[in-house]
Amino acid sequence: MSRTRLRLIVSQEWMVYSLCLLAGQGARAVADPGAVEQLRSPDVERRMASRLKLESERQTCIRNLIAIVASQAHDAVTEHAVVDSIELLGKFRAREASKCLADKIMYVPRCVRFIAEAHPLNRFPAAKALVEIGNPGVSEVLVRLTKTPSENELRIMAFVIYLVDGKELGLCRLQIAQEQDSRRGSTARKDSLSRLIEIYKATDFQDHTNWPE
Repeated sequence: MSRTRLRLIVSQEWMVYSLCLLAGQGARAVADPGAVEQLRSPDVERRMASRLKLESERQTCIRNLIAIVASQAHDAVTEHAVVDSIELLGKFRAREASKCLADKIMYVPRCVRFIAEAHPLNRFPAAKALVEIGNPGVSEVLVRLTKTPSENELRIMAFVIYLVDGKELGLCRLQIAQEQDSRRGSTARKDSLSRLIEIYKATDFQDHTNWPE
């Protein structure tokens, strides 16, 4: 390997690590193996202390991943860090990240990513992570209807709801939300919800040609 190539790799890794440090993550985001092992202790106090420590570490990790997602990616390296953080939040099913991810539901990374399987939302990592989070993610998506979303954003929302709930249950969720909003929702939200229901009903989610772009 050439020295130039080696310096480039080291520089890129250092930039990602620096971004993590700026977010306060560093190496401490990883669960302490000793704390995990203490869960086997016959001592109740040790087990409780271990559990509290692991819960705290998880919260710290998620909080710092959210900070990375909220940061401004200014090059390919930091953008990879943002996308990795989004994907991890989805894998962790971090309901705390639902709002942050919903705010980035239209985000399409410019960096090239290896994708192992076909998925309707592969181009939209935050939307895909909301699917992995499940019901809290869908709830946060519906909150965004107050912001007059575009047709493409509504289509992405429809896919998030479908992939979490399935066609029939998803439609029931939307109709219940529409009934509730008829009594207290804003005009803009009512209009957005009506448009979303129309798109949801009309979309064949199994047809790859209907996948969001």
